[in-house]
Amino acid sequence: MRLLFVMHDFRGWEPQAVWEDFRFDVKYRKGVERIAMVGEKDWQQWMTKIASWFVEADVRYFDASQEAQAERWVREK
Repeated sequence: MRLLFVMHDFRGWEPQAVWEDFRFDVKYRKGVERIAMVGEKDWQQWMTKIASWFVEADVRYFDASQEAQAERWVREK
């Protein structure tokens, strides 16, 4: 599985959303190969680095101006 997460106007998670994301990560952590995080803020970039410590997937941050590049990276073989 490969994921593209675009954080347009993203301000953070609500506690329930954090819990749901954690449950997803635990259940599918071995099935996720790549995650591209596309953001607009510096804190989103460091959040991506921290998140990468908790998953086995290759996780990369892309600036909002690089969304097309992020999508290509997620899809490439």
